[in-house]
Amino acid sequence: SLFFTPFALVTAAVFYYDIRIRHEGYDLQMMADRFAAPAATTPTSP
Repeated sequence: SLFFTPFALVTAAVFYYDIRIRHEGYDLQMMADRFAAPAATTPTSP
């Protein structure tokens, strides 16, 4: 029980986040692309 309980909790947490990420459509590559590309800004005139 001492070793099984933490293992079961970690497994459940990883499974939960895996399902959530797949369901919500998060992707590490998409997130990396968003941070890699600078946002386009338009200069403003006074």
